[in-house]
Amino acid sequence: MSELKEEKELSGRGRSLYLAVSRSAITNKEVARKAGYKENTFYSHIRKPDLSFNILSKYGKVLRYDFSIEFPEMSLDFPLEEDLNYQKLNSKDYQILQEKYFRLLEKHNALLEQYHSLLEAFNEKK
Repeated sequence: MSELKEEKELSGRGRSLYLAVSRSAITNKEVARKAGYKENTFYSHIRKPDLSFNILSKYGKVLRYDFSIEFPEMSLDFPLEEDLNYQKLNSKDYQILQEKYFRLLEKHNALLEQYHSLLEAFNEKK
């Protein structure tokens, strides 16, 4: 992906999209096409700090990138794998997924605790 002159001016969800595409092995033109957009539309998307979760989800599916890590509020509405049927999983696969989920949940909770501690410390210094 070519460097964008205004990269430092990008923010929010658009910047996250830009960074995800720039780290991928797929060109921005191909990512846009596979997501159902034109290349110039991709450039307008990366300039939107409040890019819709619906659009971000389409890019995430193409990139196989979970934007809900950065934006947890989108994870409930826009799953990456719509076709995954948990009933078809055998018990071993289900257990592996469940353990992975619990590990990620524990990490998430630890990060939340750190965040709140830092926020409290910051507010006390004010």
